[in-house]
Amino acid sequence: MQISIDQRSASQVRKILTQLGANVTKELAVAVNKTVTQVKTAAARKLKEVIPVPVKVLKKAVFAKDKATAASPRSGINLYGGYAIPLKYFGAREMKKGGVSFRQSGPTKGRGSLPNAFIPRRYNGNVYQRVAKPRGPLMQQKGPAPGEYASVGVTAAALATAKDKLPKQIQERIRFLTLKAQGGLK
Repeated sequence: MQISIDQRSASQVRKILTQLGANVTKELAVAVNKTVTQVKTAAARKLKEVIPVPVKVLKKAVFAKDKATAASPRSGINLYGGYAIPLKYFGAREMKKGGVSFRQSGPTKGRGSLPNAFIPRRYNGNVYQRVAKPRGPLMQQKGPAPGEYASVGVTAAALATAKDKLPKQIQERIRFLTLKAQGGLK
């Protein structure tokens, strides 16, 4: 998904910003970059509706493709397709009868369980399961990748946030430059 500024709006903003004595393209790039951070948060919150993990973990799966610069005031966001989230973020806890239970994602709500898994204290709450032999190597258990849930309306929520927040960010930059020109900022 790309975030950019249309030409009609850009000409109006250029007129106002040049009157204030500012570098237009630099200020537009700052506004786009601030909007991208807000769009990343909105996309992570939309993913949280499907994947029951904290938003701060889901923000790691949403990334800005390229930062807006004065030469090119556009940026985009993507979802990591292969970033599988560790089960510790799904509220994993050991059961008395053995095994580990965790919150399930997607259309199946409730708790799932792994009967042969365990949570060693030394590995920060991550869930492990032995591979093959009783004393064999450990394999960390992970949940789904957020890229698998890209079709749940993440793009629509991100576009709606971008359309809402970009004009506000441009107004904020104009307000900042106006205060700066009047000597209201130190």
